[in-house]
Amino acid sequence: MTQIAARVGGPIVRVAVADNQLVKVGDVLVEIDPRDYQVAVDKARAELAQSEAELALSFRKVRCCEYFTRTLVAFEDLRSYARKEIHHVRPSNDTGARFR
Repeated sequence: MTQIAARVGGPIVRVAVADNQLVKVGDVLVEIDPRDYQVAVDKARAELAQSEAELALSFRKVRCCEYFTRTLVAFEDLRSYARKEIHHVRPSNDTGARFR
């Protein structure tokens, strides 16, 4: 006879062997109630899904910030160009603006 121990604990829902029955490696001896472990697996999957959703949202926010940064840089470049160009325009006494 050999002593055995389960890798995980929990209520036994089924004994698959009889006392003193010969068994070989890989035979199922007992079935442990999987409900507690299933709850843990379901919780872990839900947390993973939540984390993946938060990661996807973060990536969208980063892309949005990159877009707005590029837009702001382009706007600042345009504003700088406009300020330089405005100095080239001088009002004249005749019909309108004159360009240098």
